[in-house]
Amino acid sequence: MICIFRYRLVAAGIFLFGVSLCYADSPPSGEAALWEAAVACRAESFTMAPGELPYEQYQLDSDGSVAHRETGRMSLDFSEEGKADISILWAKRDGSDFTAERARRLEKQASRRNEYLSLTTPFDPDVQDKLKRGPGEKVISGGIVLWQYEFELPSGERSIAGTARVREDGKPYDFRYTLTPLPWFLDLMEMHLVFDTDAELLLFRNIDYRYEASFLFWLWRGGGHASFDSWKKISAPPRLN
Repeated sequence: MICIFRYRLVAAGIFLFGVSLCYADSPPSGEAALWEAAVACRAESFTMAPGELPYEQYQLDSDGSVAHRETGRMSLDFSEEGKADISILWAKRDGSDFTAERARRLEKQASRRNEYLSLTTPFDPDVQDKLKRGPGEKVISGGIVLWQYEFELPSGERSIAGTARVREDGKPYDFRYTLTPLPWFLDLMEMHLVFDTDAELLLFRNIDYRYEASFLFWLWRGGGHASFDSWKKISAPPRLN
């Protein structure tokens, strides 16, 4: 179970940081130009980071009902080099205090973060040379016209693959992804990150995820949600590892 939680936390951490200060004076023309505008927005975002991370996660039983629920809040402090020091402000599991145990689990997996936390978002300028991206397709979601791109971003033995969507003004809207191939014990992992396009600065609004994992006769299913608070400018690009 510790291993499963590690992958859940790491998967969320891969794309933990992301803001955009880019606001196009005039809408870019064409699906390729829209992607380039989104990359330009991301290029201006490397020194903003969230100070706190409220979260909620749950585990389902065999009937699909919630068996366990945990809520909490993490604090993130950054060194001059941009490395994050993560601490648990509080945590509750099924209504009982879980702060010390969550902190213990967080510390136990800290040394393994480097394996999966070397990437940020598919909009990052420094990954465009290895990003595999399909052509944009116009879609409508909630009455909003978006351009959707399939992408795959190699990372060692695995890749991050999914879809990224951009507004018609060139601002990143959201992206969904999974790991491919999945770790041996994971049958499903889906992540969805949404930008706050209504804010003065285009910060991440929230992340949602769900997973299914199995081992021999055991099955784990669950998911979670996190939002981002207390954004601040730091001296270097933020990183967890």
